[in-house]
Amino acid sequence: MSAASRVLCVSELLGMILTLLPPAVVAAVGQTCHTARKGVSSYTKTAFNVDTVLSLFFNDPRAFRSLLAKTGSVVSGSAALQAAARVRYPGSDLDVYVYCEALANVVQFMTAAGYEYHPYHHQPESLAEAMLPENWDGSYYHSAPHVPGIGTVINLKKVVGGVERSVQLIVSTEDSCPGELILCFHSRTWSTLLHDLGWPCMLKQLLAALVMNVITYNALYCPYPRTVFSEERTVVCNTTGIHGTDGAALDKYRQRGWNVVRPAELDVDGRRSVEESFHVGIVRSFTDRYSWVVPQDMTGVTLPDARTPMTTERTHDPIECASWKMVLGASAAGMRYQVVSSANLEHRYVMYRELEMRSEWISDVERDINCGKDSEERR
Repeated sequence: MSAASRVLCVSELLGMILTLLPPAVVAAVGQTCHTARKGVSSYTKTAFNVDTVLSLFFNDPRAFRSLLAKTGSVVSGSAALQAAARVRYPGSDLDVYVYCEALANVVQFMTAAGYEYHPYHHQPESLAEAMLPENWDGSYYHSAPHVPGIGTVINLKKVVGGVERSVQLIVSTEDSCPGELILCFHSRTWSTLLHDLGWPCMLKQLLAALVMNVITYNALYCPYPRTVFSEERTVVCNTTGIHGTDGAALDKYRQRGWNVVRPAELDVDGRRSVEESFHVGIVRSFTDRYSWVVPQDMTGVTLPDARTPMTTERTHDPIECASWKMVLGASAAGMRYQVVSSANLEHRYVMYRELEMRSEWISDVERDINCGKDSEERR
């Protein structure tokens, strides 16, 4: 047996080596041979276990994942980044993206878990009033403008292990969904970027790629693993407001080791490199060949029951159906997609409008159509 083979057979030694490698390389090592695949699989289950991050906020992370399964909610932002990067950022919060119709269930779980409502300055003092759509203004902080797709943000706090933890429930409007909020969140101004891109479409995000990692009830999704974790790059998708809250966000991620790319500062070769790294102009999804998906242990995670005898249990998260295309303008990048909704669909989705849906996506949507039809018949 060669020295390399012996290393692969010693899990402790292999784990020490894999810890030093970016996720994309870890995945590549697992594709070299059967022994490496077995070792990497064992390492991945522990190193990329989302419960490690979620346990900072909940005594029972599997119960929280059961909530995600029940409501279609997902986690994104710094918490998902920490799970994927195998790092911890002291004081970071948890961003939970929620369908507006699921807000009551999510709030009920959070309050039962000991979290208390802490309103922003512009919000009602009462949590019950803050949950009413008529009191939503679509802004994150009191100084931020309305952001399309966002109904409101509910700020919750709790002391866990002697440390105050914050959870933000980022709630969609009735014509939006968590997928859209993940693609568009953090952007502060819209008209400049729309004009720059030249399309009457959705934008989006202050730091595309870096904060698009997602935790669902059953998996960790990283749509830009090579770009974010090997090249350690992210791209600015906002052209103004950089000196305020957004500037602080840029500085925060620079300090954490990422190179923030500004399209306006790129030469021809630089733009070509960005287009290749970020798969510009290619229809993307969280489950395509460019993405990295880490299935999670489902022990203790409760899936919602089938709605009727004619429908099946949940086998996927709605985020799996999301698709988009990144475009690169003169001074910023953006995302193209549209929100797909129907009275016959159980959920709302974000999809690239010219997308030729793969057969499994069609199957997923058809399942939701059946669920929706059954619901209509019951009413």
